[in-house]
Amino acid sequence: MERVATHLDGGGHLTTVYDNAMPDEVIKLWTEQRKQVKFYKVLQDKIPMSFRVHAVDNDERVSLFDLHDWMGPYLNDWHEGLSATSPKDQFVRSFINCYQKGDHIRGHVDLHPDEWTDEDSYCVALVFLTPDSYINDPGDCGFAVTDGPDTDNNFVVPNKFNRLILMDARCYHEPIVPSDNFQRLTLYAGYTVSPLLKKRDLRMEKYRILSGAVPGTNYTFDLEDYVYMD
Repeated sequence: MERVATHLDGGGHLTTVYDNAMPDEVIKLWTEQRKQVKFYKVLQDKIPMSFRVHAVDNDERVSLFDLHDWMGPYLNDWHEGLSATSPKDQFVRSFINCYQKGDHIRGHVDLHPDEWTDEDSYCVALVFLTPDSYINDPGDCGFAVTDGPDTDNNFVVPNKFNRLILMDARCYHEPIVPSDNFQRLTLYAGYTVSPLLKKRDLRMEKYRILSGAVPGTNYTFDLEDYVYMD
């Protein structure tokens, strides 16, 4: 395990960064299949946004990422309450985001600090998925954690293939949208020890995706508007 950075925001919420997170066999799974993945245009939500998304269902969590087989020790390093052996039991949602020049989403928290306590600890796992050979400027397509708009406690994580970010969902954050033709791909997976966690209905998950929605989010997408990445 290669932890390369640690950050606490103004509220004491933790972000950790690891390099070379996915094992070689998982890298092979992703790189051999990535050009067959469809990315759909997200429809307008409560906040202004423009990007593409691919909802990752249970089958693809295995076929694309074998996700729960390697994520556990990282989650446990971030919070000892998260299981190193059975992250599947604490899983919430997963999808791949694609940001390209001209896309946008304003800074936000995934869970509001006033409503979620440490007891409800929720970890956001992000993995940079675009191969390094495509990156011109790692700082132009990374990820930023801050204390909110117009604050100076900024923690910027440059883009690097197979770099994993684990972040408290109460952290204020935003993607850094590339200014060139780079296709910024990140896997999002959420895990929690919250007693509010409900067991996932995998049949309903599949149904929601086929209906144009990303399970576990308010995102909807246009089933007719999709592209493949280079």
